[in-house]
Amino acid sequence: MSRLTCTKLALPVLRGARSGTIAKAAKKFDLETKWKSTTVCQKMDRFAKRKSLTDYERFQVMVKRSQRSYMVQRLTAKFMGKKPAAKGKAAPAAPAKKAPAAKKAKK
Repeated sequence: MSRLTCTKLALPVLRGARSGTIAKAAKKFDLETKWKSTTVCQKMDRFAKRKSLTDYERFQVMVKRSQRSYMVQRLTAKFMGKKPAAKGKAAPAAPAKKAPAAKKAKK
């Protein structure tokens, strides 16, 4: 019960309907295509597909994600008017301020 997810899909059947009646109502309501278009179904499909990937396919996904992230960063910087950070180089740090000299305690 803890894994159930509520959706807005509701079959027009009465309480206590038989399984055959529910199957007919689902077919008439076109439940299959409406379910496929929900985000819950799409998320379940994505997880199932990721679970079935091989090592090499997972590596390809990682590389593609990295490339996509880099392109998004470049385009965002382009539209925001900033220079994109060079890959592998950190942004130059601001010079550290000198701390004031500590006062000597009087005895």
